[in-house]
Amino acid sequence: MAVGEVAALHEQHHDAGGIELGDELRQLGLAEKVHGHCLLRPLPDQPLQRVGNVESLRVNPDMRSDSRLVFLRFQGWPLWWRVDLEIHSAGLGSVGVQDSDPWSPHESACMGVIVTLKALARNRPEAAEGLLVRALERVDATDVAGDWQLRISSLLDHLETSSPPTAELASRTRRLSREVFSEYDVPSDSSHW
Repeated sequence: MAVGEVAALHEQHHDAGGIELGDELRQLGLAEKVHGHCLLRPLPDQPLQRVGNVESLRVNPDMRSDSRLVFLRFQGWPLWWRVDLEIHSAGLGSVGVQDSDPWSPHESACMGVIVTLKALARNRPEAAEGLLVRALERVDATDVAGDWQLRISSLLDHLETSSPPTAELASRTRRLSREVFSEYDVPSDSSHW
């Protein structure tokens, strides 16, 4: 699925009053193979603007020799709907993406909370445990003893106070957390994982 196809998917969602994705918690993963070092230029604006206004465009700082992983979030999209764009090209690992936001471990931890919530909503507490632990480690946050709500809330408190640029995203994630705990049958006890 290319960026233009994501634009079409987003347009269908808005124009048709929503499309059935099979999983409302869906995350879009895309892979593109490119020739040369096209990432020295900005990602094309026109297809991205067809999708929506980019809220966040981050490049995973982990270097891989022949690929880069780019994370996109669009304004107005549900927090679940992050686009992961994996770009492959020989020797690409050292090339940056123009106009990308600086890597933020705090934003990454916040997105870790979102995928933790996704795992809990899917009744996968073992996976949720690993995801939450990684999110905590990204920002050297302390894991508190307690149920899922308390542990997630504690991490979001840490993100809001330790990273003002991430505070608004953490606040939105907190609202999403409340929705998940009220709408899904989430295991209340996380202490045995």
